Amino acid sequence: MKEKIKIIKDNLNFSELPIKFQSNLINSLAKDLLSRNDSERDKTLHHDEDSAREMARLHYVEWSDYKYVLYHSSWYGEQVEEQGKESWK
Repeated sequence: MKEKIKIIKDNLNFSELPIKFQSNLINSLAKDLLSRNDSERDKTLHHDEDSAREMARLHYVEWSDYKYVLYHSSWYGEQVEEQGKESWK
């Protein structure tokens, strides 16, 4: 069985994504910031979950100019994928 992909929307900003995908992206980046080993963590400000989540939120909301595609996969359901910066096209 082949995977079938149907693009729902293309070239979206982070703020245009559904809330569930925004929170998943923020939480996964915050988890990644916290999962660094102790020597790397000492060099950053991410000692607790709240500060890591805030930095992840700022990354996506304030600093990032990446675009996203929202699509439906026959295997995985609704998915979001990062396309790249706005100027890449």
